[in-house]
Amino acid sequence: MLEMIVLLLNSDLVAPVYASVILSAYLLGVYQLMKKRRIGINFITYPGFWLLFLSGILFAVSYPKFLNYSLFVCLVLYGIEPLLLYGSGCVVALMTRNDCGEKILKILYAIAIGCGINVVLSIIANLGVDRWHTVNFWGMRMAATNLASTNTYIFSLLPCIMITKNKKLKLIGFLLFGLSVVYSFILGTRTQLFLCVIVVCLSAIAYFISHYKGRIPSQKTIKLLFAFAGLILVFLVAFGSNFLGIRDKILQSNLLYRFIDKDTSGSDYYRMGLFFQGIQNLVIHPFGGNTDTVYFHNYWLDIGRVAGVTAVLLVAAYDCIIMVHVIKIFKNRQIKEELRFAFLFLHIGLFLNFFMEPIMEGYLSILFRSFFLNGIVEGLYYDTHKSNDLPSKYAFTRKYRRKGVDNK
Repeated sequence: MLEMIVLLLNSDLVAPVYASVILSAYLLGVYQLMKKRRIGINFITYPGFWLLFLSGILFAVSYPKFLNYSLFVCLVLYGIEPLLLYGSGCVVALMTRNDCGEKILKILYAIAIGCGINVVLSIIANLGVDRWHTVNFWGMRMAATNLASTNTYIFSLLPCIMITKNKKLKLIGFLLFGLSVVYSFILGTRTQLFLCVIVVCLSAIAYFISHYKGRIPSQKTIKLLFAFAGLILVFLVAFGSNFLGIRDKILQSNLLYRFIDKDTSGSDYYRMGLFFQGIQNLVIHPFGGNTDTVYFHNYWLDIGRVAGVTAVLLVAAYDCIIMVHVIKIFKNRQIKEELRFAFLFLHIGLFLNFFMEPIMEGYLSILFRSFFLNGIVEGLYYDTHKSNDLPSKYAFTRKYRRKGVDNK
């Protein structure tokens, strides 16, 4: 039930704002009451919660002057919904503690399948469309970089797909990865190609760390390498012979056009210039409010442009806490290997995307998805690294029983 809800709400068939409210209401209310007969909100004691709260309020209060949004709308989008999703993620981690992470993995894969549905629908909507006129499935105009951010989650999950022993999930994962590559060619976003190359390299490393570990590669590993080399060979032959028009489709794709287009280098220099302008902006406008620049194409610098240095420091502290906890979870060998790889590479992929795009003011789906994922990480970290926790005073229950174990 939970996995199906997560899948549907991540397909963008429901607007991100409403999807996050539905998911939060189900997890924070209905799901907890059905499973534990109580509503636990102990996640409000985590430092990340308050850093997210303060940074969100600062951004929400500053943002109305940039767009024609009311203060109430901004507070909901950037102040309330991130906290609800963060808390929902914590609940997922704490309510699935007895199944060795299997439930969390299913939810992570459900998100990926939901993203895959969105990719398929968007491919249909954008066939034959140039990258300057891309739309989502509902026909709304959206920048190609925003639409392509859906690929980030699927690409980043590749290491997990490589090492999973579930053949069905492996097949679904490779299918989603292939669809995302096609989607990248249609949208023509070099950011996603860059991310894809990095993730493929990291996936190979992850696979050998998982399967090799100082021993001679098994026959299965050797067969996999030969199969991979065979796929590359088949692709090269198909491309060279223009089988089914593959070569023409690739050469006419928006992505190839972006590499051939002479204006691309100018765009690169422009992006680099914006990055340094964003750093200068923190000095010139320490309290934010810079309406002269549209975007710096960087998550943290664009927060600084709107809300100032204080908001940037709060968000940076929050992200540092998340990454430290991700690394500690990755090092904890008591946690299932597949789950550890998933958390690490998903956050690497998300942070790479955040570094190159104005996520806070762009595509809310990837922003909200990241808060939910952060919450799962936080819940798992505090559950596995604080074994002496007493029953939480923030848990409301009809029958409060103290048995020496935490009552989260």
